[in-house]
Amino acid sequence: MPKNEALRTIWNAKWHNEEFAKEVRRKIEPYGSRESDPLFFQELERTLRGLVQAFSELQLINEFTELADELGFAVETLPSWTKKDPDYDRYYEFIDKYWNLHYEDKPWDNHSGEPPPIDKRLEFWRNPTIALAQHHGIATRLLDWTRNPLTAAFFAANSAKSSGVEDSIVVYAVHRRLLEEHIRCVEVPASGNNFLRSQSGLFTVDLNGEDYLNKYGQFPSFEQSITLLRRNVKPYEYPRKLLLPLKQAQELMRLLTLERVTHAHLMPTLDHVAEAVNTRIVLSDEG
Repeated sequence: MPKNEALRTIWNAKWHNEEFAKEVRRKIEPYGSRESDPLFFQELERTLRGLVQAFSELQLINEFTELADELGFAVETLPSWTKKDPDYDRYYEFIDKYWNLHYEDKPWDNHSGEPPPIDKRLEFWRNPTIALAQHHGIATRLLDWTRNPLTAAFFAANSAKSSGVEDSIVVYAVHRRLLEEHIRCVEVPASGNNFLRSQSGLFTVDLNGEDYLNKYGQFPSFEQSITLLRRNVKPYEYPRKLLLPLKQAQELMRLLTLERVTHAHLMPTLDHVAEAVNTRIVLSDEG
């Protein structure tokens, strides 16, 4: 599922958003009105979108950790302020904490005007639990990457679905220098995650994506994030887009199997071991 489509699904989760949005509006109402300061309240409405998005996103991660714990998986929980208060049904702590991370000032703090340090945002979004949830299919603002190009090729070929004879599979290569401003690399300990370790997995996050969401209603694509870098990007630093015709995907899978790049090696379970053995037999018969 494309990233923005997945996050839009979160945005439409009314069972979280409507109640939370009411709390945000209740928090800001004493500081003016739409009639007295329309530009101020227009900005607040855009900011509200970001707060609701973030709250819904984090609730899915919290539900992931709660169910994982219920089923016997050891998963760290997010900070308590990311959760809905079961007793008072209030969200003020979340609003305060999250606003401190992502926005320059709060109306109830008399517009301090001090931009929040970007490193604080990075510290929050590099939480291993968020990365773990993303790695296992929960939609977050993180993007999955790998240090191993063969791993990237495997997942591109394995998930390919043809819609036309001219289709291609794609692998992107990213220069590290693009990850020094608001686009940051997120690396988490892989010692407790066999899949992440086997796939040489890591993530990126756009720490200014909130601003883009507030303006345009969706998070920026990776290419859009690059256009917002303050410095001039040198030609050799732009992401490389590597294409392979879809009709060659099966041959690519055969070659990757010879290199021991299979589901069994990248997602080691006994079921995937059996799948790899059966795939090897099929590929050898076709070869």
